[in-house]
Amino acid sequence: MTFMQLKSNLYTKMMLTITALVLLGMIALPTNAEAAVTFDPSVDYLDVNSAIVIEFDRPIQLVSSADVDLFEAGSITAIGTNKSATNNKLTITPSSTLKKDTDYELRFVGHAVLGTDNSQVLPITSPGNLVYRISTDSLTFEQLMSKTREINYLINDYTPRRILVKAPIRYIAQLDVIHKRQEAVQGSTTESVTNLDLTINNSNVVKRIKITPMRNGKALQTPREFDNLNLSGAKVFDVGFTKLPDTSAFDIEVILYDIDDNQLDSRIVKIPLESKNITTVKQKDTFKTAGRNYTLYDLMNKPNDLQQLLNENRMSEITVQVKQQ
Repeated sequence: MTFMQLKSNLYTKMMLTITALVLLGMIALPTNAEAAVTFDPSVDYLDVNSAIVIEFDRPIQLVSSADVDLFEAGSITAIGTNKSATNNKLTITPSSTLKKDTDYELRFVGHAVLGTDNSQVLPITSPGNLVYRISTDSLTFEQLMSKTREINYLINDYTPRRILVKAPIRYIAQLDVIHKRQEAVQGSTTESVTNLDLTINNSNVVKRIKITPMRNGKALQTPREFDNLNLSGAKVFDVGFTKLPDTSAFDIEVILYDIDDNQLDSRIVKIPLESKNITTVKQKDTFKTAGRNYTLYDLMNKPNDLQQLLNENRMSEITVQVKQQ
């Protein structure tokens, strides 16, 4: 190798080294620090109004907002969100309320989030993807506090102030029943006739009504069902029956369903056995807890609220979710 060739090779190596040093000074590469997530957002029971939060053991920076997206499971269309990094928390706030009983995926691409010292904080190897799975299902209060003892698991990640206890919304405002017994009139016997007036609040979400005459928990007749309803506001819905018992008490069960056939509300009105020809029953239930949300801490701190909640609702009707912020 000639002196001129050696000089040229040394010059080339020196220039490459200088270029590399300049680039390294300009571009901060993530270090290989261990993943530093201290709060994993994966949960089965997220409140539909909650933000999604990931916590780290160090201050962070959001390097690429476009590489953090929320999807409904199985979808390729991202849901609108606002993202922010504050101290050691990354907060993803959906632009609209999430759907009930729905699975979601929070996806990260590459090093979308780094420590402020440019350390790697997500358990991800670039350019791979990281997915956290989140669901907006609910527990019942019964499941939380008894049998399966879900409280033992939930309390590990969520304090009582972040565990939401929700009383059901009540849609049935009033039930009015008139039952006319069989009667001898002008030498013939008339049939028994029963009328039910059902008053519904917030009827726009009610899409199906099922009404069943019952005795001792068994149907006396085929249920009357009304589907594909398109109601609005407070409505009175009436229905008639014949041949219901005159010689024993009976019940009428009413169940309301939403567009996805989830049960919204139910009520049973009891028709007593009476000697008079016409029996009238008016049932108007007042639920002070209807639609109210409490934290588990609230109920622990105010036992009277807990007692009222349990007096007005079955434990299986009360739902439980969590919030992350």
